[in-house]
Amino acid sequence: MPALPTERLILRKITMDDRDAVFAWARDPEVSRYGSWDAHRTPHDTEIFIESCLKQYDREGLGPWVIQLRETGAVIGTCGFGYVDRLDRRGGIGYFLSRSEWGRGYATEAARAVLRFGFGPLALNRIEARCMPLNTASERVMQKVGMKFEGLLRQDMFKNGAFHDVKLYARIAEDSEAPL
Repeated sequence: MPALPTERLILRKITMDDRDAVFAWARDPEVSRYGSWDAHRTPHDTEIFIESCLKQYDREGLGPWVIQLRETGAVIGTCGFGYVDRLDRRGGIGYFLSRSEWGRGYATEAARAVLRFGFGPLALNRIEARCMPLNTASERVMQKVGMKFEGLLRQDMFKNGAFHDVKLYARIAEDSEAPL
C-alpha cells in the first residue's frame, strides 16, 4: 500500500505512533456523528481501530490511509477503502477529518487521490461512497470528485438505537466529467 502524495497532503499507512493524533479527532462526537462508528472514549478505542487497520493491510493489502498535512506533518483524518471486491472490481471509500480542518478542501483532495489509486493501480471499475442525508458536506465531496447519486438506501445503517437512510454515490472508470 503506497503513500499517496497530493499538493497539500500525504496519505500513508496508519501506525500505532499515530494513536494520540487520531484520538484527538476521533473522540469528537461531531466527527463520528454521521459515520458507522462511535466517537472514541479512550485512547484504547483508538488502539483497537489502528489494530483493525493493520490487520486489514495484512489481509487485503490496503485499508484506510491517515491524512497528514505536508506543511506541518499533523495527522488530521483518514481516507481510504472500507472494502474492495477484486472479482467485481469495485470498492467503497470513506473519509473522516478533524473538525478543525473542515471546509478547507482536504477531504476532496484526499478522496481524489484514493480514486486515482483505485482506478489506476487497483484497476477498479466502480468506486462507491455513502452518506446519511443530513451529511451535506460529505455529499458535496462525493459530487466534487465526480460521483453520481444512485439512490437512497432506506434504513441501511443502524446507529444510536435507530435505523437511518443512506445516500449512495458512485463513480465508474469511464466517467470523465470531473477529472481526477
